[in-house]
Amino acid sequence: MEDKDFVQTRMNEIEELIHNVEIIKEEKTPAKKADKVVDY
Repeated sequence: MEDKDFVQTRMNEIEELIHNVEIIKEEKTPAKKADKVVDY
């Protein structure tokens, strides 16, 4: 049981990391578009 709980905890942590990375990508993308608009 302990191993199962450990694996589940690790999976949850990994899912959170992936979610955070996706949020960061979404935040960076509009910024790049905004920079291009400013350049023009």
